[in-house]
Amino acid sequence: MNSKTILVIDDEAKNLEVLIGGLVNNQFQVVTATSGYGGLEKARKLNPDLILMDTELQDLSGIEFTQKLKANSQIEDIPVILLSTREGIQDRLKAYEAGVKDYIIKPLHVSEIISRIKMTLSRIEKRTFEKETKVGKVNGLLEDKPLSGLIEEFSMNHATGILTITSITSKSGQVFFCDGQVINAIVGNFRGERAVYQMIPWGRGKYTMVYQDINIKDEINISNLGLLLQAKKRLEKRAEFLKSLPSLNTVFILSSTFLKIIEKREMSGDVMRFIQLFDGQRTLQKIIDDSFHKDLVTLERVAKMYQQGFLNKVTPEAPELKSTAPGKIRVPIFTEEEFQTFRSRIIEHLDRNRNTVLILGVSASGKNEIVHLLTGPTYQVKSLKSQFPHPVDLGKVPISDEAELNIIGIPVEKNLHLFVDSLQKYMLGYIILVNAAEPETFEYLNYLIKTFRNRYQIPYSIAVSRLRDPKAVSIESLTRQLGLESYEELMPCNASDLDSIKILLLNMRFSRSSKSQIRAQHKIGQVTN
Repeated sequence: MNSKTILVIDDEAKNLEVLIGGLVNNQFQVVTATSGYGGLEKARKLNPDLILMDTELQDLSGIEFTQKLKANSQIEDIPVILLSTREGIQDRLKAYEAGVKDYIIKPLHVSEIISRIKMTLSRIEKRTFEKETKVGKVNGLLEDKPLSGLIEEFSMNHATGILTITSITSKSGQVFFCDGQVINAIVGNFRGERAVYQMIPWGRGKYTMVYQDINIKDEINISNLGLLLQAKKRLEKRAEFLKSLPSLNTVFILSSTFLKIIEKREMSGDVMRFIQLFDGQRTLQKIIDDSFHKDLVTLERVAKMYQQGFLNKVTPEAPELKSTAPGKIRVPIFTEEEFQTFRSRIIEHLDRNRNTVLILGVSASGKNEIVHLLTGPTYQVKSLKSQFPHPVDLGKVPISDEAELNIIGIPVEKNLHLFVDSLQKYMLGYIILVNAAEPETFEYLNYLIKTFRNRYQIPYSIAVSRLRDPKAVSIESLTRQLGLESYEELMPCNASDLDSIKILLLNMRFSRSSKSQIRAQHKIGQVTN
């Protein structure tokens, strides 16, 4: 529950300050609005877990707000708690008839309000779990809830069933639960604890939990907590190995030095099977997935081979962005109204040759998934040997019947500015993605946002992913740590939801300094005409 997002709507600054302090101290993420309509817009964009609202606002009453919320199918399920000074029974009845979950009479200590919030969320979670159990199946993304979080959740709910998870590289495995306890797991040639440890690092992919009776041997003689503690130690060891290696997207081949060595020696079957993984096609991640060794053993061997010069990186030149296959007509992602808005806000203010949007992100921020979802059949991952040593995501997306955008996904790595400078004359805008669960990246992203804001006078937006991760930092804290200006909005993003990504594109904005320059240029144009 500590990663839940609460939208607080109140036009009194003191009330907001007290509520924010109490909620943050209880590990909630908090967003705020000072009007009813502003709250509706925040609810639509952020989809919070619960809304806490004062009933006496100038534009909308609490009941009017709830009625409008329930009329929108996208946000109708968000629970609402109202804070009111009206004690009458009719006021309460009208609120509950409108769909309010709880009606709290003020004044009341903030600790009591938070207790009521927790009770409401707990009841909803219980009903949701019971409903899912009756349905027999629940799906989700590992980006939102990794395996470690799923084990904790199913443990608390005493779930029985089979959890199937699939990584971004299409590797699949199963975890078997009996009354909340993990009793077995299978992935590839691994079973039991080893299988769990192989799947714990999968940060991207999907999962399906099927609630059913199971009949499988109990091969795990350790508690769920013990499993997770051991997994944490292994993740730390894994991180140490990865520090000495390039990106997990790197493709390796055997070096000529190594090939000469093995020509003179007789290799065992085990060694031959291992070195065949370095075929110039598999990425480092795929090598780990396909290896018959445990992931740590594989990483240790790869690290040693790389340090000894036995492996070379494959970095092919990127061809031109491929267009959609003949005969396939792709539907524009924007409606006609959305395209006209995009054109008037962005396209008409820049040179006609600018048709490229950059998606910049740290690891596990959703960058790859966003580019893939936007560009569909034109999506490709390439390395630009002469310009940027890290793989980039490329593709095209139609935004109207006549217009399309080039989308380039770029990892936040060294030499980034040199590469972006080479694209500057084609750039229409950019989106910077922040992983809310990686606070160690915030300082550099703060620098990056300021640098880009001053360096490139084009529209941009700043998005945040993985807000539901247990380690995620709240939006308010992120805003401060990233050093955002008052006019810059940090927008939540779901990398698997096209509507969420469209909002990032449609909400790209010029910085205030950029707007001033555009106005000045416009005035000069008017004078000279």
